[in-house]
Amino acid sequence: MKQKFLKMLLAALAILCLGLLIASHTLAESPIVYNDISYTILEDGTAAIVEHRGQGSDLIIPETVDGYTVSTLGDSLFQNRSGLLEIHLPDGITRIGNHAFEGCTGLQALPLLPNLTHIGDYAFADCASLERVVFSTKLAHIGEYAFANCMSLPSVKLPNALTALQKGTFFSCSNLQTADLGIFLQQIGEDAFAQCINLHKVWFPQSLQEIGKGAFFQCDLQSLDLHMGLRRIGERAFEQNHNLMLVSLGEGLQSLDMRAFAQCNSLLSVSLPKSLTRIENSVFDGSDQRQIHYAPANSYAYQWMRKMKYAVQESFLSKNGLYLYSIQKGNVNILRYLGEESIVSIEPVIDHFPVTSIGVGAFCDSDFLKSVYIPDYVQVLGENAFSHCIALQEVHLGSGLRSIEQETFYDCRALKIVSIPASVKYIGDFAFYACPIEVYHIEQGSWAEGWAIVNTYDYRYIMYQ
Repeated sequence: MKQKFLKMLLAALAILCLGLLIASHTLAESPIVYNDISYTILEDGTAAIVEHRGQGSDLIIPETVDGYTVSTLGDSLFQNRSGLLEIHLPDGITRIGNHAFEGCTGLQALPLLPNLTHIGDYAFADCASLERVVFSTKLAHIGEYAFANCMSLPSVKLPNALTALQKGTFFSCSNLQTADLGIFLQQIGEDAFAQCINLHKVWFPQSLQEIGKGAFFQCDLQSLDLHMGLRRIGERAFEQNHNLMLVSLGEGLQSLDMRAFAQCNSLLSVSLPKSLTRIENSVFDGSDQRQIHYAPANSYAYQWMRKMKYAVQESFLSKNGLYLYSIQKGNVNILRYLGEESIVSIEPVIDHFPVTSIGVGAFCDSDFLKSVYIPDYVQVLGENAFSHCIALQEVHLGSGLRSIEQETFYDCRALKIVSIPASVKYIGDFAFYACPIEVYHIEQGSWAEGWAIVNTYDYRYIMYQ
């Protein structure tokens, strides 16, 4: 009995000590009043603002209070201050507490805080007017739902110090269009970007190891290249990305959880690696039935696709590491370009096989590609092969080209001049849609001339070399 009592006493003392330890790392003293501010002194000798009684749309946090450097904005400090439009914060701020600006629907910008290391849970949730956020290079933690429902935020660039995104960090940021995840991020938490319905471009780092449940649920991604090193894609991670056409998954991936790509009803091409050891049966439920899967022969992924009765072809990685490709009747079909060069001259022969087709989305969504030279062997440019290549200025089409499929150069915003060889006999719908093409160069009497006349495009005659 005595031993039991002693154990209970020791446990109680341990809990008490833990509580005191936590308190010592947060607020060391009771609040002190300083003009319209109440603050406490932290263990490191800096001040934490715990109350701000100032009114108005434009508020200032001083650099110091009573000689103490202000380092922390306390929990719920400005919560639901809908009239707050602008906040001036000192460079010494290192921490922003939980719910600190939650519901500040008029706040438009978070100023750059060069020493900020921590943003708490829900810190800027429901800041509906927040348009600009520049993160400190020292920022190492962003809390759960920290920017949820920031529906005016157009883009985010995460700092390299960040290694994990918490649950719901950017949940339902409906105007978010692009996200740069930095270079050291390892984990994307559950629902981190879920319901960001206009998010169409994400730069994934090579350091990424796990994408959590529902992380990109109901986004607008159009292509997906995930690097080697990624180990797991969680349940519903990319479900209902209705414009997703191309998925290329790097070697190292081990697990695809249930419904990871379910209801991606534009999905046309999926390349899976040899490293996969687990694929849930529902992973592609409701996706486009036209999709073709690619995987190395004799791999788990290849056998799984055959078992599930998906269309599947064997894939290969070129010896130079630049191309993922398949072989059809002894000819190469390029599935995905893996390089990052701005000027690309596609080899006419890859690993001793002639290149005759550029596959669906093979170069799409490239931000760096400026010029591309397509060899004479190539006969077909696949659907969306170069779509959304926003820097593409020059395209040199080979003299053997026969077909330019639909949306091949869709939204190539820098492409102004295109030369079409006489060999071309088909150009699909929207092949050059949203391209600022000023003139087409074509050969007199060619099929392309009739195409240009029917579509009332400006063109000039050239002798194709």
